[in-house]
Amino acid sequence: MKGKVGWIMAAVLLAACCGIFVLCSRPVESGLGRDRDKAFLNGSGITLEELDPAEEENLYKLAKVWGFVKYYHPDIIAGEINWDAELFRVMPRVVAAENSQAANQVLYDWLSAFPYEESSAAATGETAAFWREMERQYSSVAADLSWISDRAVWGRDLCAYLEGLSRLEVTDRRNGYAAFAGESPLERVSLAAEKGMSFKIDDDGVKLLAVFRLWNAFTYYSPYLSLVEGDWDDALRQGIHTMLGAEDQRAYELALGEMMAGTGDVHVLFTGRNVAMNYYFGEYYLPCHCMVLDGRPVVDAVPPEEEILQPGDVITAVDGVTMTDRIAALEKVQPVPTPGKYGLWFCYSLVSAAGPTAQVTVERDGVPLTLTVPTREERYGPENPWESGLLEDGRIGYIDPGTLQEGDVERLMEEFADTEGIIVDLRQYPSVDALYLLGEYCIPEPRPLAAFDYPDPLRPGSFCRPPIYKTAGAGISKMAGLSDREDYPLYEGKVVLLINEFTQSRGETTAMGLRQAPRAVVVGSPSIGADGDVVEMNLPGRLLVYFSGLGVYTPEGETIQRVGVQPDIFCRPTAEALRQGRDVLLEEAVRQILDPQP
Repeated sequence: MKGKVGWIMAAVLLAACCGIFVLCSRPVESGLGRDRDKAFLNGSGITLEELDPAEEENLYKLAKVWGFVKYYHPDIIAGEINWDAELFRVMPRVVAAENSQAANQVLYDWLSAFPYEESSAAATGETAAFWREMERQYSSVAADLSWISDRAVWGRDLCAYLEGLSRLEVTDRRNGYAAFAGESPLERVSLAAEKGMSFKIDDDGVKLLAVFRLWNAFTYYSPYLSLVEGDWDDALRQGIHTMLGAEDQRAYELALGEMMAGTGDVHVLFTGRNVAMNYYFGEYYLPCHCMVLDGRPVVDAVPPEEEILQPGDVITAVDGVTMTDRIAALEKVQPVPTPGKYGLWFCYSLVSAAGPTAQVTVERDGVPLTLTVPTREERYGPENPWESGLLEDGRIGYIDPGTLQEGDVERLMEEFADTEGIIVDLRQYPSVDALYLLGEYCIPEPRPLAAFDYPDPLRPGSFCRPPIYKTAGAGISKMAGLSDREDYPLYEGKVVLLINEFTQSRGETTAMGLRQAPRAVVVGSPSIGADGDVVEMNLPGRLLVYFSGLGVYTPEGETIQRVGVQPDIFCRPTAEALRQGRDVLLEEAVRQILDPQP
């Protein structure tokens, strides 16, 4: 078996070093037992009157146990039990338990209807052998299951049941709520089995299902649980309490946003119809884009037709609410990676407004002004004023990754062959993954740029970080099957990368890769710190939620999440520069190329 495991590891290493990652979806399989249980298609029918702290603590216990069993019980993983329905069946009994010990007994009696066979023999097969070897050599995150052995809190019988489950190794997870297709040893988890559900706002069971489902999915399938601010269990308790008080769809959505805000994971995004976190202050938008400079929102771009707001305006209030208060309100429901660093979606929400016009107070050249501004129904995403091509009389090449199409990299690099330097503007989200082709020209040999934490299918909540690196440089495109060429000419000029807090995910990976070029320099401010593939999951109320599913680190093991890619030369715009129409990052990039320092 040792030889077989080594062969599998070698195959995975080869594929991953070429930059290929298998992102698998759960195969659709009809006739599963959970799909035949249709008792709660129209809601849970559970309405909970005002609960006391002990009753809410019973719900917290239910959430923890329900989530653990969901991801560890072999029959649930096989798709034979509708675990949402079972939650609704037991919830009233748990709430009604007179004390903590009684709640433990209710939980144990409930789970006793779902027995399992605990075998002393370890799981067999290539997948199990592969992951045991991964755990032995490359474990990076071990699931913290210490709580299931706390008999003072959970009781002897319940702990024994949970501990037995924790020792099981289930390798076939194709039909689990957290599914692995089994088509590759290293996979991203799929949460596609989670069903959306419409509900009435007085259906407390379905509202609590959303809290339980989201908290547990993040607990067991986010590689960044250790980066959560505060006590994650307390976030569950508060989420339950807040959700029980939600009296409309907006309050329901904000309760979920508040629970997730402390994760600091900027990949966390709720989508649906006018989701409250995204339209916090209303369903209209000011006709501008802003960025937060030294704690103050500053207009950095406006549509061509806008005649009232101007770049460089410092927005101090909208409709009587100060921007300080707006920022504080949004921080409670949207993740912020580090204090004062606000990403793209945060800044969109910051300029949302309640009606077709808004009263906007700004400072312009230090003078306070109150303006009546017509709003728009669509948020404004500014177009890059710079196009890919030659700058400075042909001495510099400029690449806007947001507009690249197939064939553009080769064409541009041929055009830039004799330039003194190239600027790659990663403030624009790359439309295509151009890292490998740009690396062919700029990096003389393959170099590792990122390592990844992969979810361990044997032990939910655990991750492994094998020495399998995303790699860029000469020869990688052919190895990855992206190109048949072997004659990419090496570019010998400077490569300047521009980044800021709007550089995210693919943009961050591109920066990590291209800074491996011999004469590369990164100019700007730290990127947002949200890299790695996302997982998505349905929630009741026609919501879809995303969060980071793979951990991303430098080859040396330094985290990118929340920290971001760090610049070599720090550079930020000012309100005055924006008012003058200057792009100070681009100016610094030009200076770095044309006026090299000794």
